[in-house]
Amino acid sequence: MTESRQNHLTLWIGGAIVAAVGTALAFTHLAMEFHIGGEVFLRLLKMMVVPLVVVSVMSGILGLGDVRRLGRAGRSAG
Repeated sequence: MTESRQNHLTLWIGGAIVAAVGTALAFTHLAMEFHIGGEVFLRLLKMMVVPLVVVSVMSGILGLGDVRRLGRAGRSAG
């Protein structure tokens, strides 16, 4: 990605956050209608955390190349 394209993405994300907070403050009743959407989003986010952590740990272990370099945990696993 080019530098100017990254800056535009940051501005769009910042603008979306400001618009969401502004909408929630201006139209409180409307914001409460989106409760189920927020709940689904949070559940999907939680569902992604465990696989990301497992893949990250496995990637770190495989990047070492030798299980013995892990120390005590590597000795018990090997």
